[in-house]
Amino acid sequence: MEIAQASMQDLPEVMDVISACVWQMESQGIFQWDEIYPNSGTLQKDIESHFLYVARDDGRVFGIMALNEYQDPEYSAIEWEYGGGKILAVHRLAVDPLRWRQGIASRLMDFAEQHAGARGYAAIRLDAFLHNPGSVALYDRRGYRNAGIVRFRKGLFYCFEREALASR
Repeated sequence: MEIAQASMQDLPEVMDVISACVWQMESQGIFQWDEIYPNSGTLQKDIESHFLYVARDDGRVFGIMALNEYQDPEYSAIEWEYGGGKILAVHRLAVDPLRWRQGIASRLMDFAEQHAGARGYAAIRLDAFLHNPGSVALYDRRGYRNAGIVRFRKGLFYCFEREALASR
């Protein structure tokens, strides 16, 4: 498996991953994503801005995530513990459902954490849909602190953070 910056040629496969995730989550009663978000326009902007990373195996995209410094305005209501420096935000982490429970989301998060450490970020922040137990458990297992709850269009989301560790 390799993780690399996405290119525009990856967009159709990225959208296939998103569509498969939406279908699988909805079949489990998790109504986190839809045709409005994340959409191809959002993901195209991620690619153009060099924010989107893809996980590939045998040349096929099966996982994605966006890494940047953008924090939604709703984050301002949260009492963050780590705030004395640059913050890396993780957005739109998704893995093809055919590859769920294979440790791929953890490997994507390993990449994000290494990325943060290598670039001098003070902390990593992200949010997880309250009704998505798999993603909430992922961040709990990885030692992310639940800093509070915000409301987005689809409902309530936990806000997580973790101190970024400097690269050695």
